[in-house]
Amino acid sequence: GTVAFLVGAGYFVDSGFRLEQCFMRDYDDEQPMLAYLNDVFQERETVVSYNGKSFDMPLLQARFVQNRLPFRLAGTLHFDLVHAARRFWKRRLGDCSLGNVERVVLGLERHGDVPGHEIPEIWFEYLRTRYARRLTGVFYHHRMDILSLVALTAWLAQCLDAPEGEGFDHVEDRLSLVRLHFVRREYHDVVSHGERLLEVEETSSVRLECIETLAMAHKRLRDFGRMAEMWSLLLDESPQHLTA
Repeated sequence: GTVAFLVGAGYFVDSGFRLEQCFMRDYDDEQPMLAYLNDVFQERETVVSYNGKSFDMPLLQARFVQNRLPFRLAGTLHFDLVHAARRFWKRRLGDCSLGNVERVVLGLERHGDVPGHEIPEIWFEYLRTRYARRLTGVFYHHRMDILSLVALTAWLAQCLDAPEGEGFDHVEDRLSLVRLHFVRREYHDVVSHGERLLEVEETSSVRLECIETLAMAHKRLRDFGRMAEMWSLLLDESPQHLTA
C-alpha cells in the first residue's frame, strides 16, 4: 500500500516553533519513524492540517495500524484549514490549493520548489538509484507546506478577530464572512457585517448577493420592514433578479 515516506510535525515550544521532518530512507525505516512520531504526538491535543481529514490522517492511521502501533492522534480535535480556505477565499481565488492560497493571500513565493505530483516518483527514483540530490526540493516543498499552514492559520485568526470584518481586504472575502454568519444562523452579525459591506461596495455582483443575504437575515429576525426594504433595493439595482 501507500506509505508516508516523509512526515512533518510543527509545534510550538517555549523557545519558539519547532519543525521536524522524518524521512524513510527505505521501507524498513517505517516502523522506527512511526515509533518516534508516536512520542511526538503523545501530548498533542489538537491537529491542524490542510486536507488532512481526507488524506493525511487516514493514511497515517493506516500505517500505524499496519505496524501495530497505537495512533495517538485518533479522536484528537482536528482543524482542517482547507475547508476554512474554501469558505473564505474560493469565491475570489477559485483554486484553493495551499500553494495558490499562500501565494495570493500571504504573498509568498517559493524558490527551488518541486511540483507536488512529482514527489512520489522522485522518492521511487531515489530508492532505485540512491541518488538523493533531487530530494532537496522535496524537503523544501514539505517544509514550506508546514510553515505556510502555520502562517495561514494565524492570518485567518487575525482577520476573524478584527472588528466588523475589517481584517479582510477584499469585498469577496468580506461577503464570504457574511455568508458564514448566515449559515451559522448568526443573523445579527449578518446584518452588522452586511450593512458595512454595502457602504463600501457600490456596484457589483458581490453587492447584489449581500443585499439578498441581508433580506433573508431580516426575515429570520422577523424584521419584515427592513426585509422589504432590502428586496426593493435589490429590485431597483437588478430588476431581473427573480428571487426579489
